[in-house]
Amino acid sequence: MSPPGGGTAGRTTPRSATGRPAASSTGTSSTTSTSPAAPSPSAALHRARRESAASAPDVIFTRHSGLEAVRAFSADVKGLLAAYGRRPADLKIMPGVTFVPGDTAAEAQEQAAEIRRQQVSPQNALPAAEQIWGAELSSYDPTGRCRTSTRTPAASRRRAASGSPT
Repeated sequence: MSPPGGGTAGRTTPRSATGRPAASSTGTSSTTSTSPAAPSPSAALHRARRESAASAPDVIFTRHSGLEAVRAFSADVKGLLAAYGRRPADLKIMPGVTFVPGDTAAEAQEQAAEIRRQQVSPQNALPAAEQIWGAELSSYDPTGRCRTSTRTPAASRRRAASGSPT
């Protein structure tokens, strides 16, 4: 319906190309299993989330550290689209970007580091560590005491896969 005179008064945006509102989704972290013998439950969950992201949304918002990680995520998810009758052009991936101004580059970097420290919570500490270390850490309690063992989760998985008791 057009307003009198054929103008666009009262409309805020043009009709989308699909004729419906754009569907969006948050992406997943780039954490994947480091053990080819036994993928972690975390890796299976990430795969399921990527499948879901490929199945319906028009836009995925995601957070990855670095351009290569974003490119790899994009290629992975867009590679899944054909199974859902979709083309790579049907999905836009929007990586998260944060701008932290400062009078100097050093000041901006210091401020960005402080912001990151303030954003760490028990809810996101383990997923962040998993992404950085490439290890599945769901068995750890983010609010509990640190374990005294010097074994890393990746080393423990390698021992378990090899059948070694310790």
